[in-house]
Amino acid sequence: MVARCRRYPPRNPADYAAALKLLAARYKGRVAAWEIWNEPNHEEYWKAPDPAAAYAALVKAAYPAVKAADPAATVVAGALSQSDHAFTRRLYELGIKGSFDAFSIHPYSDDFSPLDARTGQDARYSFIRGVPAVHDVMLAYGDTRPLWLTESGFSTSPARTSQSWLNGVSEATQADYLSKEIQQVAQWPYVQATFWFNLQDTSADRADLFGNCGLRRWDGTAKPAWAAFQGGMAYLASSTGQPNEGTSEPDPAFAPPMSTVPMAPLVPVAAPAAGREAQNAPDA
Repeated sequence: MVARCRRYPPRNPADYAAALKLLAARYKGRVAAWEIWNEPNHEEYWKAPDPAAAYAALVKAAYPAVKAADPAATVVAGALSQSDHAFTRRLYELGIKGSFDAFSIHPYSDDFSPLDARTGQDARYSFIRGVPAVHDVMLAYGDTRPLWLTESGFSTSPARTSQSWLNGVSEATQADYLSKEIQQVAQWPYVQATFWFNLQDTSADRADLFGNCGLRRWDGTAKPAWAAFQGGMAYLASSTGQPNEGTSEPDPAFAPPMSTVPMAPLVPVAAPAAGREAQNAPDA
């Protein structure tokens, strides 16, 4: 019963806002950002007659509540499945602008390269086309707030089906795609943070698609993507390692070193192995 209830909007957004305000006050100075819900454009996580309207109402209630409890905390709205530019536009039509500090999406590209435009399909399914498409909507409504990529990644499960979103990739391909994705993100100044799902596999079953998205395997050993992730830190932090402006091709000189270098303002993060909703404010 509890699990099913977690997928529905609260009857009164003010109740959610009050609960989140208590959390923000309790963890003031310890939690840097609160992301409101998880994938409200996906019927699995947000069951409402008008999903966009229900979510816009929730964000409008939650934002002032968090700010009253912890003015320094960043409130992140969106958390959209894929680069859903159409849902983003609907949220702006509903007046969501001004009720968050950063907008977030989960720009997965299934088993395709992040540099694959996937011509002929909606831009939401392509990393390189989808992220700018969402940003374009924001700009169309005069919003220059930053964009956060709070989930993306690739499974190394050997699962293969006729549906690309249910397919894994090889460990070598996962590392290659991660490197290309980080280099592309470096070219988007409006992207302030990017999160990789997942730090470590959450299942020993290789057939478990979503349980094999980690940078590290179930037993804790590193996949090639772990070195690529560490190299990505150094690449983004380097003043000389930026890709050429205007190109979507990866830098051939990029070689992931085995060291982690802190960087700012762009913050790539490997999500904890606890699960996909670890970065979200409670969705109950």
